[in-house]
Amino acid sequence: MLEPNWLAQAEHERQARVSRRAAVYRERLEERYAAHPRLKEIEDALRAERVSAIADGLLSGGDRGGSGGPADTLAAGRADYLRETGLEPLAQDAYCPLCGDTGRQGHEPCGCVKAFYVPLQRAALSREIDLEAQSFPRFDLGRFQDERPASGDYTPRDLMTEARDTARDYCDTFGAHRRSLLISGGVGTGKTFLSACMLGAVTERAFWAEYVTAIRYLQWAEAEQFGRVYPDGRGFRRFARCDLLVLDDLGTEYLSPFAQTAYYDLINTRLQQRRCTVITTNLTGEGLQERYLPQTASRLRGEYELLYLMGPDLRGA
Repeated sequence: MLEPNWLAQAEHERQARVSRRAAVYRERLEERYAAHPRLKEIEDALRAERVSAIADGLLSGGDRGGSGGPADTLAAGRADYLRETGLEPLAQDAYCPLCGDTGRQGHEPCGCVKAFYVPLQRAALSREIDLEAQSFPRFDLGRFQDERPASGDYTPRDLMTEARDTARDYCDTFGAHRRSLLISGGVGTGKTFLSACMLGAVTERAFWAEYVTAIRYLQWAEAEQFGRVYPDGRGFRRFARCDLLVLDDLGTEYLSPFAQTAYYDLINTRLQQRRCTVITTNLTGEGLQERYLPQTASRLRGEYELLYLMGPDLRGA
């Protein structure tokens, strides 16, 4: 699914490109006709004859003329004129040869539309989170310790390598699965970075993705609840409908009865609609159980795949 507003902007830009290409063609055609008025006469007559033949065919239910008819005579005359003058045929090529400038391939928007859509979506998301600096190509495993703690079987680098590979597979196969991930770990262990990498990779494939922190989500939810319009117009319906939602820093918000209900509604709705969600949190499974409604904690612990990160705070490294 493509986000409706970004899709409308992308389609507007695609149509503008198609129109500009058509205008260039018309300009070249007029220049040619000005230099070769006889060619214009032939081509005007040929177009009129073809329109007349189609109209007659529709009325009679048959095909007027056939081989050797007036249209063939005119087409041969045009070919002779082009050959005599050394002119090349002037073709009006489509802006997009894949869709013939319809903007669709089957039931899906064509790649020419998505080429405009992706930068629009990334620009909108980059106002919330830095997708350029936080991406898989900039994923540096060397920042994670490779020393096994006394009480564990895996090093922080082992865990992050596994998490990165899982995240990459999640993005590469996005659209073919309905998986949701819970990325858990201490402060500064790379949870937001990893979720931003996933967000960027999924948006590059033209899926509708949204990013919001837990605190800001509650601000939008409260604004909707009390009939206010939040500055950028986002709200529950948008966060509930997108293909991928990244909900960052769950557990850092002030919890009220309203907040408990708001989180449950969002998490439960997305699970029921089989939409993918990535949640980051400093909380463990027990912490989730203690902090949130039993129904919310049950869904997070039972329906989400866990990616656990460990290590020192990288922000202070």
